[in-house]
Amino acid sequence: MILKGKKERKIIQHRFLDRWTIPGVILLVLGGFVAGQLIGSLVGAIFGIIQGILTAVAERTGTSTSETTKELFTIGTELGSVFAAFLLLAVYWRWFWPEYRGSLPLENKSYWLRFAGIAVVVVFVIQMASFLIEKTEIGFPHFASLCAALMAGCFEEAVYRGIGCSYLMRQWPDEKGILRTMLITSVIFALVHAVNLLAGAPLGITIVQIVNAMGLGMFLCAVFLRSGSLWPGIIIHTFFDAIAFMDTSSLTTNGTFKSDVTVSSAMDLVGFAFIIAAVAVALYMIRPSVRGEIVETWKKKWNPVSA
Repeated sequence: MILKGKKERKIIQHRFLDRWTIPGVILLVLGGFVAGQLIGSLVGAIFGIIQGILTAVAERTGTSTSETTKELFTIGTELGSVFAAFLLLAVYWRWFWPEYRGSLPLENKSYWLRFAGIAVVVVFVIQMASFLIEKTEIGFPHFASLCAALMAGCFEEAVYRGIGCSYLMRQWPDEKGILRTMLITSVIFALVHAVNLLAGAPLGITIVQIVNAMGLGMFLCAVFLRSGSLWPGIIIHTFFDAIAFMDTSSLTTNGTFKSDVTVSSAMDLVGFAFIIAAVAVALYMIRPSVRGEIVETWKKKWNPVSA
């Protein structure tokens, strides 16, 4: 419904979302996820056509094709999802205009960029320790893997934190809503990882991924709630996955576990210690003494406009 006086009133009346918070966040998150996947697949199809043309030319001329050329469809799909992430954020921001300031503006940039950098270094050290303990084959991630890491960092942060968390903070703008927001969005984020079963991942490994995603989701949600911006989480999430893709013995180039990987190789003590630490840090970041600051941050981001 288009309303007059755009500077004073919302563009759209969100009657359903205003009333049904839990169904609303599920619809927003899953809707964004599906829309992003469709856009990514469309871009991937275009890259796939280019891949087919290059392959046909190579076969006809008797030349060889590079590994990157052979995976243009995958690369295109990942990059298409990155584009979809920012498109979804723009649509979401416009949908709630002028009520919402958006998920990207970042105040106190130097602090949060340093925080993200330190988090990446900690993740790298812990992951390297895990690789050494498990005697993992380590290699520089394939270009397709780096694209997959960028996709996860941008697309997943946009959908689960940029849309899911921000919407719940709109609905629950008090201190009691902070922990609920973290738990609900992290559970959704974790359960969606069950789709890895469709990609051929073993059941045991998928369960481990779900548990890990729950802990990581809580940490990334805490970062978003405290900073009010997706940029720190995007940086941390992207590098987290890129470092994980250095495990060339267990992961495929698109980030799924190989079918012959056993549960014991992934369920190591270092990995579980990391997740426990991530949950502990997340809970510390939204401790009761700072929840007033979080509420004030989100009052600035959401500026209710009378309809």
